[in-house]
Amino acid sequence: MIKGGIEPREEPHAAALRELREESGIADAVVSQDLGLWDAAFDEQIWSLHLCATARELPQRWSHRCLDYGSVDLTFFWHDFDADPTEEWHPLFRRALACIRSRIRRSAR
Repeated sequence: MIKGGIEPREEPHAAALRELREESGIADAVVSQDLGLWDAAFDEQIWSLHLCATARELPQRWSHRCLDYGSVDLTFFWHDFDADPTEEWHPLFRRALACIRSRIRRSAR
């Protein structure tokens, strides 16, 4: 999960793609589905959820130097969509994953 803020006058889908590019280095993604808004019940945050896709196959693991936060190297891997999150996951991200799963499955019907 990549998350970040929406800039003034920026559309939520554009913010999702910008944050994905800035934080993970994935620059060729498109929004394939708008999953709507989600009240995170944390720090008054409302999340705009977007399912993104690329035409190419992405690596299973990669690192990217994110210039945010004073230039930090972030390491990424894919979590199987149907696998339960581990106990290491923050409860906020556990709830976000449950919401995303529910919305994707509901839209597939």
